[in-house]
Amino acid sequence: MDIDHVVELGRALQEQGYGFTTVTPETHRRVIERPRAPGADPLRDLFGWNRVIDANELSPVVLRAAEKAGVIARDTAGIKSLIRFSTLDGAIFAHSAFPTEQEDSVFFGPDSYRFVNFIKRKITGAEKILDLGCGSGVGGLSLARHLHQRGKDIHALILADVSARALEFSRANCALAGAGPACRTEHLCSDLFNDIAVQADTVIANPPFIADTHRRRYRDGGDQHGSQLSVRIFQKALEYLPTGGQLALYTGTAVVNGRDVFYDGIESSLRGLEHSYEELDPDIFGEELSGENYAAVERIAAVGLYLRK
Repeated sequence: MDIDHVVELGRALQEQGYGFTTVTPETHRRVIERPRAPGADPLRDLFGWNRVIDANELSPVVLRAAEKAGVIARDTAGIKSLIRFSTLDGAIFAHSAFPTEQEDSVFFGPDSYRFVNFIKRKITGAEKILDLGCGSGVGGLSLARHLHQRGKDIHALILADVSARALEFSRANCALAGAGPACRTEHLCSDLFNDIAVQADTVIANPPFIADTHRRRYRDGGDQHGSQLSVRIFQKALEYLPTGGQLALYTGTAVVNGRDVFYDGIESSLRGLEHSYEELDPDIFGEELSGENYAAVERIAAVGLYLRK
């Protein structure tokens, strides 16, 4: 994947009015099992739904940019894109193709939209933002754009991830979406806070939270039904943040016998801290409940934690 040409492709799609909202994997799978609808938009079918289409359906500009980017696969049936593009708040973001089964997949979906909506509500100002486990970079870039539009530019945005693939996408998306003219952006390879030498006053995170049988890094949240990683980020953020610093953490949590597993793991550490905790969606990724890791779980909820140290 050539980052510069991925940026060129994203801009070409924007110029042609491209828009796509990425859905859950189960919804995506069901939609593409159907035949292509007559008159369907080839751009959305190729770069959103990852369907196979005829190369002649694309404009020469888009096809050339996609080939230069190295994201087109050809066979006798037609062409298929090796990446996807989603849109959010007027910006376009590149990320992994469907299905996201590879170890280094970079996920974008309904959690991305919920995460961005949550941090936009909670973060009203910041000097320097660390987007920890940034993935595509959608959280940090969307928040920086949001604050800039309200006349509250941040000085620096750090997009950090342990995945080299994620940092490739975040660099491309930084060029496509932008973080505001006054914002300096850094891309750092780091396993959580381990390699973060700079101090930020604001940390945002949308970590993996599924108890993944295959332990794929992009989606596995570890033990405690997938909440272990989120608890660890919360604990490490309290050590990292300066006094007055803020954390906005969006995650998913298993609910067992009416108890929120993630909240149970952090409740005692929240005492004395200015914070809020919200259940943002009571029932997500219900298909996971069929797995052995969720035998005792009644539902998975999306939750948001905001605190000021």
